[in-house]
Amino acid sequence: MEISRLKKLLTPILKNDAPQVGELCIIWIAGVVAYAIVREIEPFYMEGWWEFRFLILRQIPPQEHEWRIKTEHLHGHEFQLDSHPAAILALNLGAVALSFDDPNMVKSKSWKEMIDGDDGKEDDPGGNGCPGKCDTPCS
Repeated sequence: MEISRLKKLLTPILKNDAPQVGELCIIWIAGVVAYAIVREIEPFYMEGWWEFRFLILRQIPPQEHEWRIKTEHLHGHEFQLDSHPAAILALNLGAVALSFDDPNMVKSKSWKEMIDGDDGKEDDPGGNGCPGKCDTPCS
């Protein structure tokens, strides 16, 4: 979906300002749409840049990501992320209650994996080199 079409569809619930910590927003990357909750927005050391940390809600548990973006990108302007068009659209729905200290939270994948999908490798939930998708360590 094109960003202009998405903005038109979301006009009734789009916020005219940057998202705030705890608020729901939409992350748009190369036509892929996902909901996210803003975890932190802090000034970056470069003037006019921000560290934008968020939880993307495409899966359970949520996946944590961090972008370094310009001020205008926080206000919905399109930008390039690894040569893919991207945008952050703040929603006027208020804050969402979510614990950021969840030990089950998944660390971020590369944006290439997020856009292109799974690379075909089996998951290793136990971190023990087991190629299967089991919850117990392999013997």
